[in-house]
Amino acid sequence: MRLLSFTAGVLLLLALLTWLLLRGTDTNARAYSAASQTLDDFALAEASLQRDVLQARAGLLRNYVPVDTAEEAMEDAIGRLRSYAQSENLSTESIDRLGAAVAQQEELAERFKSSVALLQNSLVYVGVLSTGPMFGSTDAQFAPAIGAMAAAVLHLARDTSPDAVQALQERIDHFAAQAPAAGPDAQAAQALLAHTRLLRDLLPATDATLRALIAAPTETPLEAARALFADHQAAVEATAQRYELLLYLASLLLVVALVRLGLRLRARALALRRRAAFEHVIAENSTRLINCPPAETAARLTQVLAELGRAMGGVERAYVVLAEKPTRVHAWCADEAPFPDGWPEDALALSEQLGDGGHDIVTVPDVAALPPGEAKNKLKAVGLRGWACVSLNRPGRVRGIMGFDKFQPAWSTVFPVPVVLLAGDAVANAIDREFLERDRARLATRLERA
Repeated sequence: MRLLSFTAGVLLLLALLTWLLLRGTDTNARAYSAASQTLDDFALAEASLQRDVLQARAGLLRNYVPVDTAEEAMEDAIGRLRSYAQSENLSTESIDRLGAAVAQQEELAERFKSSVALLQNSLVYVGVLSTGPMFGSTDAQFAPAIGAMAAAVLHLARDTSPDAVQALQERIDHFAAQAPAAGPDAQAAQALLAHTRLLRDLLPATDATLRALIAAPTETPLEAARALFADHQAAVEATAQRYELLLYLASLLLVVALVRLGLRLRARALALRRRAAFEHVIAENSTRLINCPPAETAARLTQVLAELGRAMGGVERAYVVLAEKPTRVHAWCADEAPFPDGWPEDALALSEQLGDGGHDIVTVPDVAALPPGEAKNKLKAVGLRGWACVSLNRPGRVRGIMGFDKFQPAWSTVFPVPVVLLAGDAVANAIDREFLERDRARLATRLERA
């Protein structure tokens, strides 16, 4: 069950780290770069459109293919911008306003192209009629008026101000007053007047269309769209940075968990090593007690207590207390200092008090953690911070304990219960054999006396 929980935890952690990694690297940079390039493409297409219409107005553009190409590029850019905004759940208000401005530009461009076509046609006619021998014998008579009217037309082509329009109108009126109403020159004169009047109206209107086309309101929605995309990208990058920070914190937590796991594994390995060494000591001393003659039990017990205390680590005193009359004690002290008065004799009653009458082992890792009472006061009175004891009971013969004293809390002390019970059994068996040997000796003495 613990392995299953651990595996599930590892899988969840890997999923979390993968999700944080993907969210941290998903900065939408490619889509934003494409959108920024689309905005630049739109601005370039608009500049190309304005350049082409200016060239067309100056008579330098012979066809309108570049104008149509620029319009198509602008429409395509609008479509891509709207698609990007919708994919990112952004407002399309600025894109819609930009699309409306483009539609207005296209309408003005179509009107401009029609006007320029008429304009170029009329300018050609005026040029031909004003310079060619169209009026026959009366050419010299109309030459000053025609020249003045042609000059006014050229001036209006360069400057379409109201003054220039008024000046051309005066030249038209002057020529109309002299033009023949009938005869061979009447048709040419009327054609010249018609084209000149058309230019008078068309040139200002064409320039007005051109100014409206160039001044179409695309800059404001274009910058609004650019700012909208930039703010969105900044928010996306900020979110990605937060996920990167979370990924970093999760990685730190993972490192801490791994370090903690390593420390726990190391502590467990050390505990297992100490337990193995402790078990070896117990096995060795159990063998010695089994092979020990009853007469040497007391000396051997002192040696066994010393080795058990050292094997546990940090144990200052170890002893065996037997409930005899008088109480018999086998004791070992690391610094060979004397035991406090009444100790370890009182440990026998204390084990019964703390053991609730049915436990083979009583452990007190930290005396300070005991509830207030006589047992806690007694342990503190003899200067103990940690204490443990094992019951040594053989019905009818042996009743006692094997105890271990510590002057510091015993949380880290090696105290494997099953192994210590084996040690207790070995000690109890050795003492039991000693009792049996004494009983046999007493029985033999009685038989000799009898």
